Amino acid sequence: MKLPAPDEYRDAMQNPRLAFADPDLKFAKCEKDHWDLPRIMTGGFAAIFHLHKGKSQWAVRCFYKDVPELRRRYDAIGQFLGKRPDGVFVDASLLHDGILVQGQRYPIIKMAWIDGYPINLYIETNISKRQAISWLPDAFLELTERLEKLGIAHGDLQHGNIMVTDHSLKLIDYDGIYLPELKGLPNNQQGHPNYQLPSRADEYGPEIDRFSEVVIYTALKAVVESPSLWKKYSNGENLLFKQDDFVDPDSSELMSDLEQVSDLGPLVPKLRALCALGIEDAPALEDFLSGRWRPPALIPPPIKVAPRPLRPLFEVLEASDTAALLARIGHRVTVVGQIIGMHEDVTRYGQPYAFINFGDWRRDFYLVAWSGALGLFVTEGLKISSYKGKWISITGILSSYKNRPQIEVEMPSQIEVLSGAQEATNRIKGLRVTPRVVRPAASTPRPTPVIQQHVVKKGMPHAPTDVMTRQDAQTLGRLYNTYQPSPPSHAPPQSRSTMTPRAVQTIPSPGLLAGGILLMLTAIALAALRIYLPSLFLVIVGVPVTYYALTHYSTLVPVQVMTYTSTNARFVGRCRGCGRLIQKRSAIVKTDRGWMHLQCTSGAKKRVWRRA
Repeated sequence: MKLPAPDEYRDAMQNPRLAFADPDLKFAKCEKDHWDLPRIMTGGFAAIFHLHKGKSQWAVRCFYKDVPELRRRYDAIGQFLGKRPDGVFVDASLLHDGILVQGQRYPIIKMAWIDGYPINLYIETNISKRQAISWLPDAFLELTERLEKLGIAHGDLQHGNIMVTDHSLKLIDYDGIYLPELKGLPNNQQGHPNYQLPSRADEYGPEIDRFSEVVIYTALKAVVESPSLWKKYSNGENLLFKQDDFVDPDSSELMSDLEQVSDLGPLVPKLRALCALGIEDAPALEDFLSGRWRPPALIPPPIKVAPRPLRPLFEVLEASDTAALLARIGHRVTVVGQIIGMHEDVTRYGQPYAFINFGDWRRDFYLVAWSGALGLFVTEGLKISSYKGKWISITGILSSYKNRPQIEVEMPSQIEVLSGAQEATNRIKGLRVTPRVVRPAASTPRPTPVIQQHVVKKGMPHAPTDVMTRQDAQTLGRLYNTYQPSPPSHAPPQSRSTMTPRAVQTIPSPGLLAGGILLMLTAIALAALRIYLPSLFLVIVGVPVTYYALTHYSTLVPVQVMTYTSTNARFVGRCRGCGRLIQKRSAIVKTDRGWMHLQCTSGAKKRVWRRA
């Protein structure tokens, strides 16, 4: 049976009442992306959608590749977890006639939704916070011990299938899981190449996760002890290691770097030896770490791939091949091309975004980076504009808007900078040599501006405009201390960190103290009249007011410019500076006090309370 493509499932998701027979899903709503379309996430076999109804949430997995013995596998999973419930797994059930696509019913998996992050994205977000990631190695070791105790294996342990939620780890995607009840079934996947032995083929048993467990634990421990390794080796599709590190471990630069990490130095020779063995010889992670397992005395020569290209993780496409990209909407692919332009602006909610173009912005492939991703670039000291003109490779889920293919950038490590057109041509032809991660040099250290991690569910960004009067340019120059006689046309606004600090005016605030004392005196008077309930209420209010007035002071501080748009302003209410209505096509500025006319920002102040 031919299964629908991911974009066909997405079309069906726009009308859940028609698509689903399940009573929960039928009246649920599907999570939308920034373009107000159902958001697609993909696994090895299925497109995944997030549906919610009230406080209940589900992940719905819609298959675009055939999974042998699907019904038998998920029946066994349900029975197994029903007898042995474990917090590592989530509830999952197979709905055989789950979704209607183009007049035909197809099976889906209905799983409980996990509010969390894939482990690589969690590390990327918290790489500078040791306390936030230091618990990961021990938590993962505990997870593997539980799997060994149950006698089961996940089948594809990798970053995308390990979720971090509430200071714990959970596993998702059970298509390749091994259970004792499924012994004898054929293996249906070989796992992510960046986590598997080069020799893995069709093995299917309780030992298929063991090498992946060693790789993941070693990477987590390395990141905790030496965070700089993450920026050097992470590429968005791994946890430090890549498949060529296992093919030729003696020449691996990463292995050499790991030997310099004190806690990992003794493990590296054993990991190198393990790369030359078969999957049935891999030890349990606890045995590997404790020293109960030792490499065999006679180790076969390392498995080397004679000058032939490494197997690509995903299909590699050219950024200029729009037709091929549109034919793979919803699939995870690698796109190679040269960035020729970009546009940076803010949404109508004041959140920054960037469009990174590889051709004609009206019809060709592009990347989009929303505020959350841009915040990670800022944290790492990278400027998104520094990628302009470079040849890059990026892996992600293809989506489209107005028939333009796009990939949403989630983290800086997704973007791999290539040496030039020749390397890009080799990647497209499949002549890939040892992959590496190169990023533009970090800019001069500077204070990191605060970027809100807000996801815009609906609404389109403002259209780019270039109309700015000379008076507006001068005002912006005073705000950012960067005005030059030649007016900039497309330059993005300067960082807030470059603004000239202004003096803070402190003013007394006796009114709050007087109000608190008045409340207390009124309470005493009411108590004298034996009116106790109102008196108690006034005491409850008056005491904190009086305490706050005695321990804090009120100040007036200049407003801070967050983002701006020069023209085509929509009606957004009254100016927070002068109080007049904001008219269309007027120059407005987003400040930490709200929207203001551009000319009102020079002397505008706001009142804040600070502790004495």
